[in-house]
Amino acid sequence: MFGLLFSVFTFFSLLNVFSHLGLNQAITKFVSGYNADNKPEKIRTSIFSSLTTVIGASLLVSSLVIVLSGFLSSYYFESPRAIPLLIILSVWFFFMSFHHFFTSVFQGFKDFSGRTLMRMVRNFTPFLLVIPTIYFFDLTLNRAAVFYLLGPVFSTVGGYWLLRRRRPNAVSIFPFPLSRPMLKEMLAFGVPLILAGFAGTLIGKIDTVLLTGLRSLRDVGFYQAAILAKPMLTFLSTSMAVPLFPIISELWTKEEIDRLREIISRLTKYTLVLSVPVALLFFAFPEEIIRIVYG
Repeated sequence: MFGLLFSVFTFFSLLNVFSHLGLNQAITKFVSGYNADNKPEKIRTSIFSSLTTVIGASLLVSSLVIVLSGFLSSYYFESPRAIPLLIILSVWFFFMSFHHFFTSVFQGFKDFSGRTLMRMVRNFTPFLLVIPTIYFFDLTLNRAAVFYLLGPVFSTVGGYWLLRRRRPNAVSIFPFPLSRPMLKEMLAFGVPLILAGFAGTLIGKIDTVLLTGLRSLRDVGFYQAAILAKPMLTFLSTSMAVPLFPIISELWTKEEIDRLREIISRLTKYTLVLSVPVALLFFAFPEEIIRIVYG
């Protein structure tokens, strides 16, 4: 049953880069640079100029998926149960664009506590709703999708509220600052990342995409349970990348190349040393780990 849910999530992950056009990475870089130069007005302009584009792009993608939900459910997912899932998760996809954008803004300010809080709200909301549902009700696919939808809704509202408290000048709506030249500059930085982002996502998700088209949804569910090692093994490297990106941007702006080279060299060594033992543990005891996580 939940193989269908995994398949729909994978489908949306392939569309993710088209919801932000590389502006999530761009806003982190520009906010970090303008913050280092103490230019609050440019920070506001960069945030609202890029946010309007992100809203338009994500709304377009979500609307197209809703319109084509019947076609996709018949010819790709081959299940009528995919229609309500596609509609619910299209709304989830729209709010996820806000979630990713605001976490990128927090990252640009080097406010990692705010970024972490947003991610915790998004991840724990469906978890806390699923647990009582399993015990007292039937956990259907549509209910699970709604629980996932509430995660980015709550995190976006909370993230914006937190930004208003910590950086009131950066996100005050009035006056509403827009700058086409700045947006073009940000797109020039972000759009080339679309190809790299899509290629990376395709490489990471092509297995589930092919399984959805060639095998049953039940097989997709079993396969997703088996590859739980992947996010666990990449947790260290991705967590390192979060604080590193704005630091790299600031050091590059200040032309401190030697210091930048030293930081990257050390982090690469430490990440490798810490990741290899965990990978060997998963390789040596796969059945035990699957049993611990899934029973």
